Order: sequence, then C-alpha cells, then structure tokens
Amino acid sequence: MKKTGFGLEHGDVPAGLFVEDAKVDVGHGGIAALWRDYRNARWAITEAIGRSSNIEAEVSELVVEQLHGGYRLKESSKSTDVVTPEGLRIQVKSRVLRQGDVTKLGTIRSWDFDILVIVLFSEDGEVSFAGEISSEAAREHAHWEERVSGYSISTTKALRFDSRMRDRSGEYQRLVDSL
Repeated sequence: MKKTGFGLEHGDVPAGLFVEDAKVDVGHGGIAALWRDYRNARWAITEAIGRSSNIEAEVSELVVEQLHGGYRLKESSKSTDVVTPEGLRIQVKSRVLRQGDVTKLGTIRSWDFDILVIVLFSEDGEVSFAGEISSEAAREHAHWEERVSGYSISTTKALRFDSRMRDRSGEYQRLVDSL
C-alpha cells in the first residue's frame, strides 16, 4: 500500500484527523455569499474609520478616543494610540478571543505611555473584557522576548484581576453598541 504524508496507509482514515463538514445551514448563497458579505462589511468599517484594516484595533482605539474625549494618533505613532485632553498617552491592545480568556497581546517595544488599555472581544464582537492599567503596573506582567525585540504581555487572570486594573467592560460595550 502507498504511504500518505501522515504515515498512514492509503485508505486509512483515523477518527478525528480531518475536519468535519460544517453543521450550519448557510442558505442558498452558501459560503461564497457569506464570504462576500464579510469582505464588504470589513471594507465598509475600514472606510468608515478611515485608517488600517485591523478592525478590532481600530474599533478599540475609536472607543478609547470617545470614552476619554481625546484624539487618535496616526498608526505609525510610537507607543501611543490615543492622547487625552489632559495629555495622558494611551496604548491600546485588542484581540478577539478564540479559545478561553487568555491571549497574547501585541508586542510592546516602548513603555513611553501612561495607560495600557486592553480590549478583548468575543468571536461575535461583544466586549468580553476592557480594562485600563498604568504602564508601570502593566510592565510587571510583561516579559522580554528576544525574538521580537520587545515585551510580551498576556491577558492572564493575574493581569485582568490586578487591583490596579480598572475594569470598564460595560462602558466599552455601550460605546461599541453606539458606534
């Protein structure tokens, strides 16, 4: 018998090795229609916000801007995404949670900001967690990663429930709902 790339004999299919067909009825347009709608929605949101195609980051920064009455900086701005009227510099990190509530945030290469805002979305777009913590307190939860030349920080329980973390999930969800 001919061997496959999995070291199996041709025709052998062990249970659980391959993806099963979706169990959701996607209607007459099928996956192609859903894909088209998804691309159109992403394009429309990107055009409405007017910046990058990283929609979760852009929505998060827009919400932070509105909540704090500040203004967003250009994408290329070092360490700071939003500046408040009082001059506080805010770094915004956001992610969509795929499995569980712990995820690694984007690399932090400079701690030249005052507040770290973390926004975690569920896969259906709801705000699962939104919190604000000082850069000094956040740095205690970070570790250096040589391969990316920056600090890594994950949304562990220790970070999310740090007494210095201000949970603003409800406020963020209300603002996302009002966009």
